Amino acid sequence: MGFGFRKCIKLFKRVNLNLNKNSVGINIGTKDTRCSVNSKGEKQLLSVI
Repeated sequence: MGFGFRKCIKLFKRVNLNLNKNSVGINIGTKDTRCSVNSKGEKQLLSVI
């Protein structure tokens, strides 16, 4: 079984910085809607209906 590394740092009220072994990402949004971008250029938009 391998071990991973993941850390989430809250920068502002609705902005989080995510660190893991392979990349760095940032999440911006509210509880129901979130936009994420990481250092690999992958983008995600999450919306709860």
